[in-house]
Amino acid sequence: MDKKVLSNYFKEWIRTVTGLDNNHVISLNTTAPRPQGQYVAINILNIRKIGENEVKYITKPNNFVDVDRSGIFEIMLSVDVYRGEAFNILSSLINSSDEVWTTEFFSAKNIGIINQSASRDLSREINNSWEERLQCDFFFYVTDNKTETVETIEHISGNGFGQNYSI
Repeated sequence: MDKKVLSNYFKEWIRTVTGLDNNHVISLNTTAPRPQGQYVAINILNIRKIGENEVKYITKPNNFVDVDRSGIFEIMLSVDVYRGEAFNILSSLINSSDEVWTTEFFSAKNIGIINQSASRDLSREINNSWEERLQCDFFFYVTDNKTETVETIEHISGNGFGQNYSI
């Protein structure tokens, strides 16, 4: 599981729903300049493992075994919508989470939408101007698979007091 890859999937979903371009759907960065006009900033806040991994062992030739581990993780994604029609943009994201194309989009990437928090109005005055800002947390599950190849022990032998051992 790679944070940058996940962020790109989430940004693609938001761009598709909102019609905003790459420069207006961004990862939160406190040191970067803010885009002009309406924009959406995302931030993956939390990744939590759910349960234990499923482990499968696959015997390979020449004393090797593939150990395949599959786990489920919960991801909390913060979505902040700035300026313009922030309420409408956030509403469209929330509503899209139930649509078939959204489910299929995320399913193809081993991601599923769990739910979302209530939206929060964080509008405030900035430089003598009112800035509309709404925020919502979306919760997703992600399945992650890792495979490692390990060498097995073919033969063990040893000597004890008056006995030879062989396994």
